[in-house]
Parts: sequence; C-alpha cells; structure tokens
Amino acid sequence: MTKRVALATLGCKVNQYETQVIRERFKRANFELASFSEEADIYVINTCSVTKRADEKSIDLIRKALQKNNGASVVVTGCLVEADAEKLKDKFPQVKLVGNSEKLKLNELFAPLDSKH
Repeated sequence: MTKRVALATLGCKVNQYETQVIRERFKRANFELASFSEEADIYVINTCSVTKRADEKSIDLIRKALQKNNGASVVVTGCLVEADAEKLKDKFPQVKLVGNSEKLKLNELFAPLDSKH
C-alpha cells in the first residue's frame, strides 16, 4: 500500500522552496501526495518562527495534523524546531522533530520513523 504524505509550509520563500524539494523527493520515492486537509500517513510541517503569530500558526498546524489521523506520523521541521525544540518536545512528545540540516532528507529518514507505527 502506498503511503500518503501531506505537507504544509509557513513562512518565507526559502521554506516554500524547501517544501517543494521535499515534496518532489517523496514523490520520486513513490509516496502519494495529499492535501494537508486530507487524511495522510505522514504530515510534514515546515515551520516559521519569525513572529509570535507564526509560532501560533505552526502549533495550530501540528495540532490539526495530530487530530486528522491518530496513527499518522507527524514530522515538524523548520525555524520553530531550531528555535524551541525543547518546548515542542514537551508539548508534542509524539511528534518527530527534524532540524533544518536534515529536512531535505525527510524521504530517507522516514523508514526508521515508519517502523515505529
């Protein structure tokens, strides 16, 4: 069965570009792409942390992803992870945090994540 992945991006053009690269890599790895509003096996959120409002939007997207499909893997990357990983770990222990240096390899990193679910 093909895994479905949904991606959401907040913030700058760099984040938008990186999410497009991530999307293409998942596609080449034979994942089915889904809209973030749809049910998926994996939700990837590329966060922004420039303002408090950006932080709030990122947190809101994490909550929405967790509510959509209880068995889904939720992966959070981007500036909020870099700025406040400990807070995210405390608030969302079930979420996989991926630093900016690893985000473009998410399709490769998913195999270990998948074995936990």
